[in-house]
Amino acid sequence: MNFSRKSIDILFELKLRDSREYYEEQKPLYKKVISEPFAKVAEELAPTFEKIDSQLVCSPKCVSRVRRDTRFTRDKSLFRDHIWIAVSRPRERLGNALSFYFCIEQTGFSYGCGYYQAPAPVMESLRELILADDKTYKAAVKALNNSPEFTLDGESYKRNRFPDESEEKQNWLNRKGIAVNALSHDYDLLFGDKLIPFLKDEFEKLAPIYYLLLKAEENSRKED
Repeated sequence: MNFSRKSIDILFELKLRDSREYYEEQKPLYKKVISEPFAKVAEELAPTFEKIDSQLVCSPKCVSRVRRDTRFTRDKSLFRDHIWIAVSRPRERLGNALSFYFCIEQTGFSYGCGYYQAPAPVMESLRELILADDKTYKAAVKALNNSPEFTLDGESYKRNRFPDESEEKQNWLNRKGIAVNALSHDYDLLFGDKLIPFLKDEFEKLAPIYYLLLKAEENSRKED
């Protein structure tokens, strides 16, 4: 079962109508065009992630819910208009976990690697690796430079904290959080049979970035 135009349409309708009743009516269709394709993505990508890191967990349980948790937010809308799968090592707080992700949304699909909310100790450890020209940093930079479809993201400090470093290093060092992302508007790819092979290749390109962030994470725990 592949994604289709109905996958995008049902997410749009759920968000637009924001109705529990409508969701219950559409559950069979939602399962067919969202849940089953995502389960296939998890199954097909699991060996790729295991090759990158045997501790990564990739299963249908990694797929986000379409229902939002509105307890701690001002936005009380009930449903999302995008769904994602986040692949990480087991964590108590998934929001802070180093993850690979794949997301379908109204404009197409996105994918990448990094943190939704990077812990401050990890970012400090990452800066130490960058300033030391660690080999994992060099490998990550090379991977990013060789893959122009990816963008280095994460909120930056307003003031340049490392004016004496190269522009390339500043781009990494001055961030409060970090992720590497790509966005595609290729619906033919999203709805076709080549999506899984494409994602396998793209996630393998991101492995050096993952290894850099993983090393920073492990170093931050040693310091604790």
